[in-house]
Amino acid sequence: MSHRIRGHILIVVVVLGLGHVASAQPNAGSADKLRGILQEARAPSLTQGVRLLEPDPVASMTQHCSLGSVFEADAAMDRLAHARDELAAKLASVPEGRALSGYVAVAFPTAISSTTNPCYRNPGGQQFRLATPDALLAAQGEAERFVARLQHQASTIAQVVVTSGPDRATFSYAPSARAPGESVDKTVTNSTIRNLWRGRYEYWVKKDGYVDVHDFIVLMDGDKAEIACDLVAAGSGSDGKAPTSRPCVLK
Repeated sequence: MSHRIRGHILIVVVVLGLGHVASAQPNAGSADKLRGILQEARAPSLTQGVRLLEPDPVASMTQHCSLGSVFEADAAMDRLAHARDELAAKLASVPEGRALSGYVAVAFPTAISSTTNPCYRNPGGQQFRLATPDALLAAQGEAERFVARLQHQASTIAQVVVTSGPDRATFSYAPSARAPGESVDKTVTNSTIRNLWRGRYEYWVKKDGYVDVHDFIVLMDGDKAEIACDLVAAGSGSDGKAPTSRPCVLK
């Protein structure tokens, strides 16, 4: 729409119904570093460097102890946990990787199917947790698939729509692995956040007259997402108790 005023052209652009739009362009150098970290990431080998256990000779004299090859499950899980912590720390060193670091910290698979047997004890008499070679290979395969998925997800989500009922609430968010003192981003619902790095976020929702919301949310899949927040009115309920908040829902 345009108007001519005293020989000049005044151009007025009207945008309706979009709400607030927050946008941040990713830093190319940091993005390349993030992708480099993930391309170098590897799941640890669990069949190498983990102790193959032998049955206790005394117990073998009175019990049937022929289990075949078994490994110390706790040592193998420690290797997975170390790989998780190392990858999370490297990702957290890049601003664009802090949300993904928080996701790795809680989602990297470290469990191994294990069992115990009286024949396998440490010098203190405590039974080892035992894992078969198949159990180690299964756990290693799961970790490898997890890392492979991350390598394909080192990018931004193009559009995250944040809504609340009622609207005009303050939605604050930050990577769950943010550095100490790192600022928290804010927007006012209903709004759209663009170019948000994938990963796990901590968020807060505040509006006068309503119960504050504080929780975590994982944004990993797809190019678009919607976070819907159903706010609960403050005050006392019919039972006299203060109402509790509802976490926002990812759609």
